Amino acid sequence: MARAKMVSTKDGAPEEQRSDEAPKIMTKPLPQILDELEDYIGRVEEAVRQARAAARESREAAAQAKAAGEKAAAEAAAKAEAALPRSLVKKVLSSWEFIIVILGVILASIIGSIAISVGLSGLHP
Repeated sequence: MARAKMVSTKDGAPEEQRSDEAPKIMTKPLPQILDELEDYIGRVEEAVRQARAAARESREAAAQAKAAGEKAAAEAAAKAEAALPRSLVKKVLSSWEFIIVILGVILASIIGSIAISVGLSGLHP
């Protein structure tokens, strides 16, 4: 069986050329082709199984990483919450501004008490 093949000539016009080569499918017996197909199908099925196993493992690893990350974030948040009030209170109590304000409030309350006592004593002779 001869095959016709289109080729271009030197002037660029297409020309039909005959080839006496048989198609590749005709060079092997059908049982051999079917055996090769079954082999390819088996390889593809194995590759699919491996891909699914890898996907399953990666999902499990991602879930474990997510859980570990959430746990670490919760621990860090708890430590930050515990550290913030202690350090803030310590900083405020040890600051000079706070001490001056407290002394001013105490002094103002003493002066107010004295003023009220003097005012009340002046009303009743």
